Amino acid sequence: MILFELFPGAIVSLFGGHANDLAFYQNYAILSFRIYLGGILLCCIQKSSCIFLQSIDKPYKAMFLSLMRDVILLVPGVCILGLCGDLYSMLWAGPIADIGSFLLTVLFVSIECRKISKMIQTSNEEKSDLTKQQNRFVISIGREYGSGGKYIGEELAHYFKIKCYDSELLEKTSQDNHIDLSLLEEVDEKQKNSIWYSFATNYKKDAKTVNPVSAEDNLFLKQVKTIEDLYNRENCIIIGRCSDYVLKNKPGLISIFIYSADEEFKIKRKMDLEKISLKKAKEKIHKIDKERANYYKHFTNQVWGDKSNYDLVIDSSVMGIDGTIRLLEEYIKQRIE
Repeated sequence: MILFELFPGAIVSLFGGHANDLAFYQNYAILSFRIYLGGILLCCIQKSSCIFLQSIDKPYKAMFLSLMRDVILLVPGVCILGLCGDLYSMLWAGPIADIGSFLLTVLFVSIECRKISKMIQTSNEEKSDLTKQQNRFVISIGREYGSGGKYIGEELAHYFKIKCYDSELLEKTSQDNHIDLSLLEEVDEKQKNSIWYSFATNYKKDAKTVNPVSAEDNLFLKQVKTIEDLYNRENCIIIGRCSDYVLKNKPGLISIFIYSADEEFKIKRKMDLEKISLKKAKEKIHKIDKERANYYKHFTNQVWGDKSNYDLVIDSSVMGIDGTIRLLEEYIKQRIE
């Protein structure tokens, strides 16, 4: 292009001309180089882009671009400018065709490049998601009141350097859904006792739509969404709240139930931790465990603490709290690996 624009006369002289029309010939040839071939660089880009489109299996777009420059724009342009103007006007058909086909080339190639970039991004995201899925684990811990389940979960979270969600789950649900925290605390792992209500509805894990019949059901469904979001976002430990059922069959779920066959073990722990009487400790353990069982039954239609619902059921009174923690650390490490 530089040669055509700066030294057209030297190029023309290589081809000679008749003596009687040498001036006209040279003059017109020079203008042809400078005007008609003025967009030769754009033409080169258009041609190479056609090859690129062919290489990515877009032959029809490549063919259309070739026809756009040489047939659709150039030939009609020469004819129209020749009829409307003169011999010199026809020369402008060249750059017009080059510029027009170049703009269309930019559009086509940009679209295909965006598609390729999106494919690469999608592929990378799929690889990333696969890696995350392979490395993801969420530990669900169901527990009897007084068995030390919450404390064990917190210690495991500290060991594996992840978060433990107990009351924090309520706080997150409250923040995400702009719900008064006190409302969630009021119904937390508690359920109405009326017989008709227990049959009214329960959370259908695989259902596409769930129609809650009460405010309590609606709050539970908000909590379900929070649990699912946590699973998709981070490795963590979730205490209770039917999380073992909500995340059932999810890759990386480790479901554990902690209980104590020794009632005295639970009573003594609660008396020491909460500084309450023997009678009060017994009443509280019985009341809270019954509420949790009703809550689990209502939303899952399954039995709370049934060994078939968990990967591991462990009696914390056998090895003590510290021994249970050490055992679970090894078990979880083996599961993760």
